[in-house]
Parts: sequence; C-alpha cells; structure tokens
Amino acid sequence: MSIRCAERVPVAKQIALISESAVLCDSLVDRARQRSVGLSHVVSVDKVLGATLADFLLRIAADPETDAIGICVDSIDDVEALIEAAGECCGRKPIVIYTPRTFESSARNILREGGWLDRDRMDDALFRKCGMVRVAAPDDVVDAAAFLSRKPRVSGARVAIIANASGIGRVAVEAMQDRRSVLAELEPCTIESLKRLLPEHGEIASPFDGTGCSASQRFADAVGCVLEDGNADVVLVLWSPPASTELREAATLWIDRCRDSTKLVLAVVMGEAGATAVEPLLQAAGIASFRSPQQAIMALDYLLQQRGHREYLDQPARSYQLRSDCSPLIVQQTLSDAVRDSIETMAEDASKRVLSAYGIPVAESLRAGSIDEAVACAEVLRYPVVLKIVSQQIAHKTDVGGVALHLHDASEVRAAFCGLMRSARQHAPDAIVPGVTVQPMIDSRDAFELIVGGFRDPAMGPMLMLATGGIAGEALHDTVFELPPWNTPVARGMIRSLKIWPLMQGVRNRAAIDVDSLVDVMLRTAQMLTDCPEIRQLTMNPLLVSPHGAVALDARIHVRRVA
Repeated sequence: MSIRCAERVPVAKQIALISESAVLCDSLVDRARQRSVGLSHVVSVDKVLGATLADFLLRIAADPETDAIGICVDSIDDVEALIEAAGECCGRKPIVIYTPRTFESSARNILREGGWLDRDRMDDALFRKCGMVRVAAPDDVVDAAAFLSRKPRVSGARVAIIANASGIGRVAVEAMQDRRSVLAELEPCTIESLKRLLPEHGEIASPFDGTGCSASQRFADAVGCVLEDGNADVVLVLWSPPASTELREAATLWIDRCRDSTKLVLAVVMGEAGATAVEPLLQAAGIASFRSPQQAIMALDYLLQQRGHREYLDQPARSYQLRSDCSPLIVQQTLSDAVRDSIETMAEDASKRVLSAYGIPVAESLRAGSIDEAVACAEVLRYPVVLKIVSQQIAHKTDVGGVALHLHDASEVRAAFCGLMRSARQHAPDAIVPGVTVQPMIDSRDAFELIVGGFRDPAMGPMLMLATGGIAGEALHDTVFELPPWNTPVARGMIRSLKIWPLMQGVRNRAAIDVDSLVDVMLRTAQMLTDCPEIRQLTMNPLLVSPHGAVALDARIHVRRVA
C-alpha cells in the first residue's frame, strides 16, 4: 500500500484517487496531468494489508483540499462499512467509482444458477445506496470526478444543442442515445426568434445549426435565445472556431451570454488550437468545457446519475407497512416446517400458499398424483388448463419438457400427463416426480411477463428484484435490484428503470398495465423478506401483469436454517 500527496497541478479543484492496482493508479495520474486536474491524494491499496476502502474514504472525507474522490476497485468487500463511509462523504464530496462489469457469459451463468441474479445490477443498487457515480471506464474516473468537483447543478435532462457548424450537432445527438439526457423541443417563441437570426442555409431544429453566423453577433444572440427557452434544462454549445476571425474575440461574444445563465451550460470547442485559446475564457466564466460532443454528453450523464442518486437518498426512509390481509404467522409456520424437514426448495403449490398468505394473487393450483386426479382437477378449475410436473430435484421445469399448455379437454389432459412423466424420466431419471400441478390457462395477450423476487446476498444482505421475464428477458437482461428500505417511490422507480417500461405504459391499441397492482406485489414481497429470515430466495416467474392486475403463475421459495 502507498499513500502519497500527488504532484500538484495549478488548478483550483483537487481530487483524490484510490486504486487497488498500482499500474492503474499511475495511469490515472497521467490522465490527470493530461487534463490539468489537480490531485490531493493518490492511494494505491493492497487488500492483503487489511486496509479497507471505507477506511480511506473516511480519512479523505475530512480533507479540505479534496473536492471529489475517484475510485478504481475490482470488487467490494465490507458493504456495511462502505455504505456508512459513503454516507459521511457524499453529502460533502462527490464519489466516482469504476468496477469492471461482468462478462455476458458469466452473467448468463449467474442468471441460470441463481435465479436471475446479476452481480452488475446488484453493484448498481449498492452504489445508488452509497450515492456513488459509477463510470464506464477507468479514464472516466478522472474526467467525471474533475467535472463533478465543480459542484454543477442541473434541473432536468432536457438538452438544447446549438452549433455553429453543420454536422457536429448530430454527433452530439447520436452520443445521447441510451443516455439519461434527452433532446429538448424548443418553444415556438424561441424558434421564431431564431428564424430572424438564421441564414437561409441554417436549420430551425433541435439541434440548432447556426452555420454561417459563427463569426458574428448573431451566433451569440442565438445562444442567448436558446438560454431563455423554458423547455431546456441544459444548453450544449458546440463551437468550431472560424479560420478568419480572432478566436478569443469571437468566443467572448457567446461566452458573455452564458456567463450569468441559471441553466447548466456545457461548451465544446473543436480543434486543438481553438480549445487552447478559448478554454481559459470558459474557465473564468465558470463554464465546463470539453474537447468533443461525446465527452460533454458523458459528463452530463454522470451528473444526471448523481442527481438521481440524490433524489433516491433524499426520500423518506419509510418502509412498507404490513397490510391487514397478510397472515405472517401462517407463513412462519410453513417455513419452519420446511426447514425442520430439511426442504431447501419448496414446491410450487407450497410456495404459492406462502405468497397467498401475504396477499399476493396467485394462479390457483391443485396437485394431482395420477391421470384421473389430473382430469378431476381440470374439471374443477375448468378448461383450458396447464399441467406442470412436481419435483424437488427439477428446478427449471421447461428445460425437461415439464410444462403442458392449452389443454382443452380430458383427453388432452390424459395425454399431457403421460407425456410429462415420460419427459421427466428421460431428462432427469434420478428425479422423484410424485405428480403434477393443474392450474387455469390464463389469457396473457394483453399482459407482460415479469419476474419479481428477493434474496439474501452474503455481502449486501436482503435485496428486492424486478426483471423482464420470458423471451424478452433472456434477450434484454433487463433486471433491477434495490436495497432496503423499500417503499412505494422505490418500487415505482424500479419499474420505470426497466427497458420495457415505455411499452408497459401503453402502445397503440395496447392498454397500460396496472402499475399499482405491481407495486403492491413488490412491496408485499419486500415485507416477506423483512419478516421471514428463513427465506433465502423467492421468485415469482412469471408474474403476469396486465391492465387488470397482477397474478403469479409460478413461484419458488428457497429456505435456510436460521441460527
């Protein structure tokens, strides 16, 4: 381990760097020198010596010479200590962290073996809880920490882009894809003002192309118009210095318009010579400057991530209040019986009884040990029905052909029963299969398949999970986790973070889902995790969510012995 005060660079803001790798640490120092970023501390940590990340955070948090902290680590060990230390820091200094993301193949293995567990998404939940900004690459640690050390403030994600050269505005728009920022739609009055300023070959659009007026007062006036637009939270100025104009004089015209703006202004000066000449003017005006549109958009993305974390942490720490229709005592007895009988994975019907006792709607399920019993159950439930094999040794029924759908009469039920048993013997010859469960075939045409669950991570503790299910889930890896406390705002935030959220709001003739019913299921699941330490992991897969409500079609609960 080495701790040293780094060579100072003559700039106003200072950041501290912490890295597990000495080689990476030197690379970050070089990056800081290239960017003229001052360093207050550089810490290369060797875990073998017993020092923790939390220890260094607490020490650096009290340093008045440090305005932001950048971290590069492979993994997080003492989660509880990190959350506590980050709580001491984040109110005063932004923390930027880089940890390598899991390769896709590894994530898929985790997905299959651990019930939709995704270490990357779990780390995201941890960093959100800590208020840390997670960056995509090691070099971004320096860039993001330096930018956030300026304590920039942003009111929203709508970005108005104004450029004085054709093409660079579209580069910025492309950089915004899959980012938190969105392109602002300029107000009609702004468009009318710009029309009076714009040459014939310019475009009245967003991004605003001010080609032809870069060397004149008109570009500065155009910047002023965009700064006054009520639909813009951020103004991104893309300026390519004209060859025939004195650079500093031309830049001063539009910089003066930005100087006193209440909006966040980001500036990109294209070209090395222009940037070298103009960046001191931007720094004096308090305007963040970048060398490319991509760098500016990425910096804004990190700022918006920080803003989202603050909103999350500023929520009242209210936990979900247990509804009167829950029966925790029944659940406790059921789980205790499973632990006593050394049952690690409860059967589907037993798992559904636990969910139902907590008020979670489940598809009615009857167990049948023979063909005749399966037919009798189908008659009670009414056709069409679904048959699923029952076995403690088979975790994924579909993998062994253990599910039969759309059964409309007794003959189909009989044939399906025989086929399921034959398939189970073929694919899992050692498995004990005492029968099947029979449940109604629920119409899913206007519904989405989701996965709702929870588990206890050895390092992080209990976590609530929401994911896209079905084929879409396998393709998108669309999963989100949250640490406690859990409440309605947290649940709604998880739902909105799913990639399929725009579809769930209703598209064309498809109605929006009943979000309140989904939130209710998620919070009842969270309450179960809180009340029942015997639950190691529970999964509803799929949970069918439609405009009419939510219902768990399948469920699995894994239990553990609690000392």
